[in-house]
Amino acid sequence: MAFKQPASHPIQTVSLLGSYVPRQCGIATFTKDLRDALAGHIGDGSRVIAMDDGHEKYAYPNEVQYQINQQRVGDYVVAAEMLNEQQIDAVVIQHEYGIFGGRDGSHVLNFARRLRMPLIATLHTVLTEPSPTQRSTLKELTRLCDRVVVMSQRAQDILESPVWGVPREKVAYIPHGIPNVPFVDPHYYSDEFNTVGRRVLLTFGLLGPGKGIETALRAMPAVVAKHPDVLYIILGATHPHVLRNEGNKYRESLEKLIAELGLQNHVRFDNKYVSTPDLMKYLGVTDVYVIPYPNPAQITSGTLAYAVGAGKAVVSTPFWHAEELLADGRGLLFPFNDSDALSKQINDLLDKPSERHAIRRNAYDYARPMVWQDVASQYLDIVKDAVAQRRNGQSHIALTRGDQPETTSIKVDFSHVARMSDDCGMFQHAIHATPDRRHGYCTDDNARALIAALLQAHRSGDATALALSDRYVSFLHYALNEGTGRFRNFMNYSREWLESEGSEDSHGRAVWALGFAVRHALTGTTRALAARLLRIAAPTTMHFTSPRAWAFTMIGLCHHLNHYAGDTTATRQLNELADRLIGQFNKCQAADWPWLEDVVTYDNAKLPHALLLAGEQLERPELVEQALTSLRWLLKLQVDDQGCVSLIGNDGWLHRDGRRARFDQQPVEAMALVEACVDAARISGDSAWLDSARGCLSWFTGSNELGVNLIDPDTGGCCDGLHMAGMNFNQGAESTLAWVIGALVLAKATDEAAASGESRMDGVGLDRDAIAAAVAVRGLL
Repeated sequence: MAFKQPASHPIQTVSLLGSYVPRQCGIATFTKDLRDALAGHIGDGSRVIAMDDGHEKYAYPNEVQYQINQQRVGDYVVAAEMLNEQQIDAVVIQHEYGIFGGRDGSHVLNFARRLRMPLIATLHTVLTEPSPTQRSTLKELTRLCDRVVVMSQRAQDILESPVWGVPREKVAYIPHGIPNVPFVDPHYYSDEFNTVGRRVLLTFGLLGPGKGIETALRAMPAVVAKHPDVLYIILGATHPHVLRNEGNKYRESLEKLIAELGLQNHVRFDNKYVSTPDLMKYLGVTDVYVIPYPNPAQITSGTLAYAVGAGKAVVSTPFWHAEELLADGRGLLFPFNDSDALSKQINDLLDKPSERHAIRRNAYDYARPMVWQDVASQYLDIVKDAVAQRRNGQSHIALTRGDQPETTSIKVDFSHVARMSDDCGMFQHAIHATPDRRHGYCTDDNARALIAALLQAHRSGDATALALSDRYVSFLHYALNEGTGRFRNFMNYSREWLESEGSEDSHGRAVWALGFAVRHALTGTTRALAARLLRIAAPTTMHFTSPRAWAFTMIGLCHHLNHYAGDTTATRQLNELADRLIGQFNKCQAADWPWLEDVVTYDNAKLPHALLLAGEQLERPELVEQALTSLRWLLKLQVDDQGCVSLIGNDGWLHRDGRRARFDQQPVEAMALVEACVDAARISGDSAWLDSARGCLSWFTGSNELGVNLIDPDTGGCCDGLHMAGMNFNQGAESTLAWVIGALVLAKATDEAAASGESRMDGVGLDRDAIAAAVAVRGLL
């Protein structure tokens, strides 16, 4: 079956990782501008993780939610864990080698490897001849990313080359953003900048060696000779790293050169770091923008993008980004380090205002799609696509970014079940591992808790589990309205029922648990109460329409009949429900769809499991045959050839037309598969089913699409589901009980296989002394 991509989901949260204002660097400005543009689409959902250089303490604005000291590996790990816990939709890294710690910025990989949501990287530098560590760091980062964004076509070609080998479909071109400013006459801001009567040349950026300012200064005498009104403004503070290491030595060398060339009245340093609005005013007053960079391998330039976006006549050296952006009459290029060529082009532009205006107009019109709001929309489109592909299981990356789980023997810690229970019953929800009293209790969870407690008591003689089983039976007794034969489901923390009757499914789960208690109770009194409640509640199910409620009840009746084999009423009820359920299968299924509905939703394996047990109890082989056929199909849908388990998600289910939700995957689905496969092995005599049960249980411990272990080793709890962005870190009742039941059922079956006929009760090796001791102390809790 070819699975179709589900409908896209609205993007609500995007976190950006990069340097950030007030830190003075180009990446900080870019991150700020992109964040603000994203906020125009998703509001406060656009957040920032700021990279600190460790030299200054920055007073960040409110959108910065975390700071990483670039040299502290632990900071990267904690930041990633925080984003995973917050279930952020996607993360966008602004990548420049120098803003991250480690050799050639390798520390960023500690962040990327731990993220569970889609990851996009904007590459501000792409080299054709990287050093070995530059290459290994960026190759690993691009592997971990769902998408890689570049800001020039040349960068796309370089990434596709053998040097990098990034798949073309993984790379997206999004231009460098620009502010949306009007096309203004250069004289508009003259008064503000004291440039009345002057024609202005401008170069902007943090000042430091390697910007080519010397080339521009040496071109100035020839320009001044022909246009004595020219003023060249060099705008920008000294780069903080240069200032820290060398002081103003470089700026002073430029001032000395200006004096030697006699340019004191024609060159002005505006030694300050300016905001984007102020920069746009400077650009507004500019006649010609000059970029004398000496390095051709510059793949993007924010100052170039801003100058073009403001409709300025730009004269630049032919570095890679300039070659693209200034093509087709949008600017002029001059050879590297060629002052004579630069002066000639500046003079030509100043001599020919009509040509200068044509260049300005071409540049301004070309740049309109580059305004930040449009750029942000393109980023959100990339994010939506990455999210959809994750949900559809068609991501360009291997989703297991983190360390692979170790295969270990089954170990069940029952302490979280106890932690989630009080003298009334088991709480529904948790905040992380702490019971959330706001949501109270429900019959669904206390029914599952009864099953888990009895399994634990049988396996280990756990006194706590045995005592808790009484509380859960008591809860079910109180939940049943004996006058109507219906269970109530939701109860608040004040012990008040919130409804007169619960759902059909919750009723069926209660009957399932009662039947299990009839079969596995450790005392006659518990068995007697469970049997009485079952006999009141089971007949009500005959009026239900939910196939899952039928299935839960059927499983409960099969357990009940295992102890009370001669109960003819229960046998009739089981036969009637089995007829209904198999009839539903016969009505809907086809050769390629052996299912009873046109959609596969929740607790799916419980349906064939019910047919399997009923077929065994009633000696109806057609039920067993249908059960095994449907169960094989469910496994084929959800377990790949490598053993990775991808459960059908509840965020859209699986539809007959092929639409499938990959997330959100729920632990109860894995539990249901384990239980059904264990009984399939026992009833069919085929041990391969037991292998399938082990594989399904491994979903909890890492054999899932994200390669994460959902079991908390500190608490014994299970996280509440697997989302595209990672785990839901809350450890509620349903999820924890799903793990405990699945693990104990498989352990029981493993014991049976190992015992090979040794004395046991239903295959569970008994510690009679331990159970006797547990019974003796059951009243202590």
